[in-house]
Amino acid sequence: MNRHYCKLRNVAKSFALLLRSSGIPKGQITAPLLFVLCVLIFCAISGCSNTTASKRGTAGAENAPIATNRFESGTVRIVSLDDVESAARSLAVASPEAAEISGQLAAELLYRLRNMTLPGTRTVSIPVNPDWTKVTDLSFSRAARVLAWSYRNSGDYNLSGEVGVPDITPIALNYLKNATSEPRLAGIDGDGSGIIDSGDIEPIALNYLNRVEGYKIFGADTQSGQFIEIGELAYPIGPNAFPVRFEFSVPEDAPRFLSVIPFDSDGLHDTTGMTVDSHNTLPVAALSANPLSGPVPLEVSFDASASYDPDGEIVRYEWDFDGDGEPDLDTGDIPYAEYSYETKGLFQASVIVFDDLGGFATASVTVTAESAGTPPVALLNVSPLAGDAPLTVTFDASGSFDPDGEIVQYEWYWGGSTETDTRFDGWWYPVRTFGYPGESEVVL
Repeated sequence: MNRHYCKLRNVAKSFALLLRSSGIPKGQITAPLLFVLCVLIFCAISGCSNTTASKRGTAGAENAPIATNRFESGTVRIVSLDDVESAARSLAVASPEAAEISGQLAAELLYRLRNMTLPGTRTVSIPVNPDWTKVTDLSFSRAARVLAWSYRNSGDYNLSGEVGVPDITPIALNYLKNATSEPRLAGIDGDGSGIIDSGDIEPIALNYLNRVEGYKIFGADTQSGQFIEIGELAYPIGPNAFPVRFEFSVPEDAPRFLSVIPFDSDGLHDTTGMTVDSHNTLPVAALSANPLSGPVPLEVSFDASASYDPDGEIVRYEWDFDGDGEPDLDTGDIPYAEYSYETKGLFQASVIVFDDLGGFATASVTVTAESAGTPPVALLNVSPLAGDAPLTVTFDASGSFDPDGEIVQYEWYWGGSTETDTRFDGWWYPVRTFGYPGESEVVL
């Protein structure tokens, strides 16, 4: 009985997490959501719920046509939801707190995958989806004759090369952390919300089983000519450090225009990719901002007019104000931009300047948006408030909010203690059992 109760309690937490992420107001639970809860309860009783478990635009010249091995857009991979559940149960997470979060995230992944199922099939995934994996920062060093680029595969938070259940773990280990505090966390913030949370499950579901086996390098004598394969690099076997970078030594007799395209385990790849001109001298980017810090809302003016191109002209400025690696604004050949920061945090703002031959360079500054000084509002619901010992009580602080930012930590003080119960540090939905008669004071 106790075993099933614990499972049902975990299911209830998972369902609450789903409701919270869906944005549905309390009291407006629809029949489909009740059906999902019933399914989760059935899974819990049968044992299957016991889990422990870049919007970037193409940079550079226009995409070049590839003549060989066209991408087979009709190829799909069938996803077995039973395999997803089995993989979720086998997840090993270091701490009990992260394991509890991991189980709830796994339940949400299953929920999203079930909703994506196509008629007559299970959920499907197209290998090496270009929207998620296309190279966006390809550069060429004329002095070293080296092509360089970064790995992209949205949802692959553990950098294994394939999106799957193990990518839940980085979310669980960094749950509720500020994604703008360091580049590695920004790589886990798949939904771009600025906080590592359940919303970052969506890229895993949308991109499930998308795999990058490696990269093919193509070349052509003219930008509109036929590109031929001149090399290949395999994705490194993990664990891999963030960011995963690649370098390819270009032969002296290689064609002038070069392109890099990811491929999957079947050798399939897209037909177009970012292109660079190996005869081009790259531009030099410069960026300043005023002010660099202040309270939110913080209005900042950016100036990249000191940028220049040694052998041509700069034709485009692309801006990333929040440091998530995704472009927020394209001002064409205008080197100025303005942006308003509405939430507090450290932001790595950057500009990419493009020259008339497709070369580009990046410059960045750090902007500090400070709190306006409005404290958060703590709201707490308790159920039940009284009963016979031992009494199991659920505490719900999900209604708490910060008027000018995000809540990043929940601290609970039990029974009048002056020390935080670290088991529930940072968690908004704890359950606690009071074993002895009497009154207990609980402070959030």
